[in-house]
Amino acid sequence: MSPDLSTKSIMRRGNFWTDKFRGIKCSAELLLLAIPGLYIYQIIERCFMSIFEIIMLVCFGAAWPVSIYKSLKSRSVKGKSLFFLLIVLAGYGAGILHKIFFLYDGVIILYLVNFCMISVDVMLYFRYKVTETEV
Repeated sequence: MSPDLSTKSIMRRGNFWTDKFRGIKCSAELLLLAIPGLYIYQIIERCFMSIFEIIMLVCFGAAWPVSIYKSLKSRSVKGKSLFFLLIVLAGYGAGILHKIFFLYDGVIILYLVNFCMISVDVMLYFRYKVTETEV
């Protein structure tokens, strides 16, 4: 008997894979589980998509400490865009909400770290923008 994967069912129960395979790690056992069920695409997606997501978040996250350091060192926000910072902050917020409601896994930590770093950068923006306008 195959599980009900209709949109209505998923919305009612949450994400199928988080319900069905909660706690199962990527391993040979999981791939063997896929053979009889013919859900290999979803299982491969669950195992490997987080790796690419992690790489993306680490690469994006590497830029924020540099940006914060430059703001602290120069005490200036010239060249920074508050609009850009807020858009990126909203994007990370959406990623966090997605992880909480649909696919909760350890990658949420990277989203939270990046969200915090951008929040610090936004606070520095307001701090140094005020001092720049006074001078």
